[in-house]
Amino acid sequence: MSRVSIINTNFTAGELSEDLFGRVDINKYNNGAATIENFIVQPHGGINRRPGTMFVKEIKDSSAQTRLVEFEFSTTQAYVIEFGNLYCRFYRNQGVVLEANQTITGATATDPVQITIASHPFSNGDEIYIASVGGMTELNGKYYKVSNSATNTFDLQDIDGNDVEETGEAA
Repeated sequence: MSRVSIINTNFTAGELSEDLFGRVDINKYNNGAATIENFIVQPHGGINRRPGTMFVKEIKDSSAQTRLVEFEFSTTQAYVIEFGNLYCRFYRNQGVVLEANQTITGATATDPVQITIASHPFSNGDEIYIASVGGMTELNGKYYKVSNSATNTFDLQDIDGNDVEETGEAA
């Protein structure tokens, strides 16, 4: 005997309870599915794949509750705000919203690495992102914490608070 496959084009009934399986006498049976996973049911009956997610950055403190909230400033500017314990961070266009660029004038190949930026605005515990460093290119593309902040210098720690050691070429 041949098997017949029925094409469903209307899912306005959404997912059906197991109690409705085989209840062809109920109109919703023809407009539902056993499982609709990773899809969004449209009001007109069809389904679309749900949008995916992307890992952008670890939250600041995974031991405390954190909430992500969508914020649409205008039709052209939309953000995600990470609310944590006594802080908030902003995300846009698949990245973190950062402060204006600072020019690194020196980086020592010591333990810990010491960064020189004339009159920098950073305090101990601030998170920074380093990019476009010439001499010590292994520092590029990573987030760090500031420690031992002085007027023109500070030391680097990784996000977990461990000193960053670099014995390579100084910048």
